Amino acid sequence: MKKIISLLLTLIFVFGLFILDKPVEAARKNSKKTAKGMNLEEFEKINQTIDKLTKKVYAKSLFSPQENEELIGIKIKLDNELLISQEPGLSQLYYKAGNLYKLRGLKTASCDCYQIILENFSETPFAIKARRELEDMGIKIEIPQDNVEEDEEE
Repeated sequence: MKKIISLLLTLIFVFGLFILDKPVEAARKNSKKTAKGMNLEEFEKINQTIDKLTKKVYAKSLFSPQENEELIGIKIKLDNELLISQEPGLSQLYYKAGNLYKLRGLKTASCDCYQIILENFSETPFAIKARRELEDMGIKIEIPQDNVEEDEEE
């Protein structure tokens, strides 16, 4: 009886390894796939979508629920990509997204995009533009580097 029970438990254990191994393999493949980040085609698609939505704002057209979803999806993709790499090309997409949010009257979301540029892409030309946009909205910006220079002057 003990031999039968131990044999059954061994079979269940081995069977469980084969069953559980497939989702783990799939998760590994997906993590490797996403760890590479966005490719040029995805960057261009996001860029085109932002341009299309910006044109709609200028035409004073309403966004469909699908277009609102696209805008939210773009921000999520950009934030996820930022976690993987700080590709300088992201600064342009964040800037365009920030402008789109600003045109739609979503001040908090636009500020978030501009702030991300200042924090992560301070060496790009879009950092200057983002800082100007924030100042135009009446938001005071203090960059730690500015404070260090002021302390040295005193």
